[in-house]
Amino acid sequence: MGLLGNIRQKLLSRYKTGVVFTHVQKCGGSSVEAALFRRYRLSRERIYPIESRAAERLADPASTDISAHPELLSFDFRRKLLAYALEKGTLCVTGHNPINEAIREKHRHSHKFITVLRDPVERFCSHYRYVYRSGLGTSVDQEIDEFVTTERARWYGSNYATFFGGSPAHQPTVSTAEVEAAKKLLLSFDVVGFLDRMESFEQQLSDQLSLNINIGYENRTSERSTHWRGDFSNETLKRIRDLCQPNIEIYNYVREKRAA
Repeated sequence: MGLLGNIRQKLLSRYKTGVVFTHVQKCGGSSVEAALFRRYRLSRERIYPIESRAAERLADPASTDISAHPELLSFDFRRKLLAYALEKGTLCVTGHNPINEAIREKHRHSHKFITVLRDPVERFCSHYRYVYRSGLGTSVDQEIDEFVTTERARWYGSNYATFFGGSPAHQPTVSTAEVEAAKKLLLSFDVVGFLDRMESFEQQLSDQLSLNINIGYENRTSERSTHWRGDFSNETLKRIRDLCQPNIEIYNYVREKRAA
């Protein structure tokens, strides 16, 4: 192994456990990732959506995208990259990566599985504000009243089921079985935080990892667009709540059970 390899292994042996963080967009995840990366400097990996898609195209030039929008490019491929990172022994793995029970079961003795959830309607609105005319690769140009009629908006309201329940990201509806699968998997996680209770999450995470985790505030949504109209109308908010019903069911269930 060599001297440097031996030193690295000795340093890594100080960690009591690894960690897998499933980062759902606009749930405070950038701050959590930054905190974890500060503690796991020698063995960490973030799986990036853009690079994942580039790798998938290179490995399989014939592959085609059936996703409705750029945030879902290589969504299922990212789950495979997550599994690969864990198989090669990476201690800290993060990213916008879907996860399944098989991955958690295989690595539950070596890694803690964590995530943060947010009130689904608040998450939807924050997500839209973040990408609206942002100039990013995931930018949305539609005004909110038009956006809520799109497939992308449907995913914004049901993405907890695609991250945790095995729901294919491109399908038009989410099944009851997929909602139930997401509930079950989230209850098996070592730590599930909620954005309005981050101090509690920080303490639970520190206890589980046997590390002092300090979560700051990264990537806060700014009102970067001069075209932003401000608050949504009551009619639009009702439409958003309807779209968010799968996420609301998952969120309320997990929050209630975790509080018990």
